[in-house]
Amino acid sequence: MEELIVKLNAAYSMETCYPRARRFWTPELPQLGHCAVASLIVHDLFGGKILRNDENYHFWNELPDGKQVDLTIKQFDEIPEGTLMIADAEVDRQELLDNPDTAMRYEILKSRI
Repeated sequence: MEELIVKLNAAYSMETCYPRARRFWTPELPQLGHCAVASLIVHDLFGGKILRNDENYHFWNELPDGKQVDLTIKQFDEIPEGTLMIADAEVDRQELLDNPDTAMRYEILKSRI
């Protein structure tokens, strides 16, 4: 997982960032605006579930062993390190990929790692 984190942090960019978050994206906080596409990559590699928090419209993963991982939680200053959000729903990956912008950003990010 650590190797994936390093690869993703190097691959994130303004181009792969959620469009509404692009004006806030910086190389110093590369995870910002990447929760949906990062959760798709984790799902590709490890399976499990993609979870969503409705209040923050945030996505992360639950691995097949039940462990939850959120590779983009650092974008939320108010969430203490090591803490996860409460999931409101499990999301079908196809639901994320049905959004043309998300699908495009996912393909770009996937090609970089």
